[in-house]
Amino acid sequence: MKLRLASLVLIGCLAQAPLAHAAAPAETAPAADETIMSLAIGDAPFRVAVDPGYLATSDKLPTLFAVTQAALPPGNRLVEAFVAEADAERAAAGNHLQDVFLQVQTLRNAESLRFSDADWAALVPQIRATLVGLDANAIAQANEAGAARRMSDAAGASVAVRFGEVGKPAIYAEDADSLRFLMLVPVAFEVDGKPGQVTLECAGAIARVSGRLVYLYAYLPHAEGSEGARVRAALDRFVDRAIALNH
Repeated sequence: MKLRLASLVLIGCLAQAPLAHAAAPAETAPAADETIMSLAIGDAPFRVAVDPGYLATSDKLPTLFAVTQAALPPGNRLVEAFVAEADAERAAAGNHLQDVFLQVQTLRNAESLRFSDADWAALVPQIRATLVGLDANAIAQANEAGAARRMSDAAGASVAVRFGEVGKPAIYAEDADSLRFLMLVPVAFEVDGKPGQVTLECAGAIARVSGRLVYLYAYLPHAEGSEGARVRAALDRFVDRAIALNH
């Protein structure tokens, strides 16, 4: 399947929601028809569950995977990104995305580290404080130029990316292994001079999964009146199943 350049860049922009570097949801039961994907973080396997019909972009859509990785700060590694096959077909036809887009990321300089219970207990207050005080606009704007250059190289076309007013992350849940937040990310972009724009709902989790520090994300184009329930539910399921599968 060949995606249009504008679609590659739009989906790649989903990766650019700013990261923080430094009442618990209910436990999620496995779905009878979920698909288990085996990934790797450092030298260890890492398993996640996705709904049927989702594609691992590193395998099925390698150019999309490369553009998404290019959108990230260099210190972040995109472990995998999952897109619904129906959305890939919509994007190939030049139509709007409708489904949740999922990502697994890690920090390159922390990928091989293991965090004990004591390590995590000390780290969580720092993560919480960082999210509360995060200047998401400054982070997004600082990454714009570099991301545009990298995405241009990956897409083989001239790409420009500009962020609107990025809202502060709103922490909506915390449990023993994760801290979860929601934010809106307005993005304008140009591909070979052709403009586009979208506001993204980003639900993210900074999690300790089997001792590893992992960033899990769910993204969805924002709909007027949406309060993020759908993207939060998708993230919660993604995170809860990852924790359970790697326990």
